[in-house]
Amino acid sequence: MFQRDWLIRQLEMLSALLAQILLLRRSGDDKAAQALIDEACRELFGLEPRLLALMPEEFLIDKVRSGNRIDGHRALALAALLRARADPCQQSSPSVLEDSSQQALLQRSLAVFLACAEDGTLPPDHEQLYDIHQALNEVDHEALGPQLQYRLFHYFEDTGQYAEAENVLFELIESSAAPQALIAEGVAFYEWLLEQNDADLEAGNLPRDEVNESLARLLAMQ
Repeated sequence: MFQRDWLIRQLEMLSALLAQILLLRRSGDDKAAQALIDEACRELFGLEPRLLALMPEEFLIDKVRSGNRIDGHRALALAALLRARADPCQQSSPSVLEDSSQQALLQRSLAVFLACAEDGTLPPDHEQLYDIHQALNEVDHEALGPQLQYRLFHYFEDTGQYAEAENVLFELIESSAAPQALIAEGVAFYEWLLEQNDADLEAGNLPRDEVNESLARLLAMQ
């Protein structure tokens, strides 16, 4: 009971912080919103906000580790703050440097979020606080590295978004210099999908006939 109440409080605190940032943005006070984001980055994570876009992804992920596991609530908070900090670059007329900084922040935001998902510690209500589909609409897909795309593939697979997983899988295969391992993993993915019931496949926007077609396509590549 105590653990559940603590988890709820953590989500409520993060939700309140993000709501306050959004309210300031909607009122046109970007400066105050930015100050609130920067204060949260310093107080919660000991991070210097102006250097966030330069920090390696793994360094940021380590900031939300607790022992050998990722702290899901801290990871969700950091991912949301990194994404929020990219917003001012979008709303002005960004220079090349600002756009590069924005994209770096968005990529690091996704990296923290997906590492947490991979670790299995995402809070259950994360969809309300971090819309990954909107985040993906904001980021330059061509700039995503293979490790981030690989994590994205497994995130969509694990959350039953099978058509989305398929899209990422084929992007990975087409951009890989050595795709055979990815093709083998893709074959295993489709063979596993064929073991699922039709309702689950339809819910994942990948009906059985399309699963069979994609499996045949990959088998022809081997």
